[in-house]
Amino acid sequence: KAVDACKSLEPPGALSGKRSPKQQSDALRFAGCIRRNGVKDFPDPVNGEPLIDTYKIPSSNKPGGMTILNAATNKCGSILRLSAGGQG
Repeated sequence: KAVDACKSLEPPGALSGKRSPKQQSDALRFAGCIRRNGVKDFPDPVNGEPLIDTYKIPSSNKPGGMTILNAATNKCGSILRLSAGGQG
């Protein structure tokens, strides 16, 4: 229900589906930003798979891990908003 309620805020390709080449490039930039902001084990996204998959981010399951991931996501979110035509 929460995902459906927030669908309008979802960055392109966030949950699944193919991203365009530009969206995938921006998704890779986003991943690099997340790593630079404290989540060293954040993987490069695979096109057609969710952008953020906590099953593939071991540090997110450690104490404080989700707090660090959420902070990095907020800091790096402008990369994805810009790729979707937003204001960043």
